Amino acid sequence: PGDEVVVTTLDELFLWNSSSAIHHVIDWLSIDSEGNDARVILGAAGLFRFEKIRAFEFEYHQVGHWKDSSLEDIISM
Repeated sequence: PGDEVVVTTLDELFLWNSSSAIHHVIDWLSIDSEGNDARVILGAAGLFRFEKIRAFEFEYHQVGHWKDSSLEDIISM
């Protein structure tokens, strides 16, 4: 049918994977995932909770997952 795509979250990559766990803060995180920015943000909830990101930039529009997501809800979370 199609190629298999392996998906991982930023939390899995940086927090829960002990071989690459970060002990420092990310100074600047910029995301441009062609309408999937809300999903990327949700996948980084732990990084935000543990204050591992100082500055954050993302794209917001009515494309992809943003069509069904509330920016206010994502930011409040």
